Amino acid sequence: MPFTVEDQEIITKDRQRLGLTVSGDIFRPNLAQADLLKDKWAQYSEVYLQESILENRVEGLARQAAKVCIGERTFNDNVIGTARDVLRACIDEELSGLADNYGLAIANVVVPNIILSSEAQAILDATTQSRLNTEKAAQDKLKAEAEAAAEQARQQGEVRVAQSRVQEEARQQTLLAQLEKEKVEAQRAVIEATKNNELLSAERDLAINQALARAAAEKAKADLAAEIVKAELYTNNPAYLMIQTALANASALKATDKVIFTPEGALPTIVLAGPGIQPTVDTAAPTTTP
Repeated sequence: MPFTVEDQEIITKDRQRLGLTVSGDIFRPNLAQADLLKDKWAQYSEVYLQESILENRVEGLARQAAKVCIGERTFNDNVIGTARDVLRACIDEELSGLADNYGLAIANVVVPNIILSSEAQAILDATTQSRLNTEKAAQDKLKAEAEAAAEQARQQGEVRVAQSRVQEEARQQTLLAQLEKEKVEAQRAVIEATKNNELLSAERDLAINQALARAAAEKAKADLAAEIVKAELYTNNPAYLMIQTALANASALKATDKVIFTPEGALPTIVLAGPGIQPTVDTAAPTTTP
């Protein structure tokens, strides 16, 4: 005979309330079990013959088995994951032991439903949400760290590229200056060899001056290349510019410097002693001189 028993409230080991449904099949002894029938008939014949009595008896035994198995476990051990399989096995074993006293056999026991109270459901939902929030926070942290590392690598790459460009431009400018110098020296040698008169000398001097001017211009470009690239770095990296500005301001002041504070928008008036100028205050005299 199949049976289904539901108990709405059972107390767990950690004092949590939950309910459950237990289903299965119960078998009464048959004629092939003559010895068992003879032994149990006088006491349990009504259980064997009347299904209502059998049903009530099995319901009581199932409730008792469920209370024993749930009561010796915590809430999580009864509800979470594979704990339900352990709970079903416990009820099957406990119920079979109780039914054996009546000569009954229990089979196909299942626990198809765990009934949670509203308080227990709220606690379980809160626990699940907290775990999800913790996992999300961990993922967000990993993502932020990865993005920060990528941004740092990008900035370092830009700085290395800029430094490499400065070095290459400086090298090229140096080569150009060297070639221009060699060119000037060659022109000077030609002019010196072919100089015959003042006009030739003037032309030579003019050519030399022009060559020197070009060489100076190329050298100036080479000298300023690093500064130009540095200016681009300052423009593209305001935070770096702020650091350099602070360092420059800090290094500009010396212990012997003097600072004059004036109201905002006003210019300080400084009077220096000299011929025909009398100081308005004579710090060496006890009184002021008009």
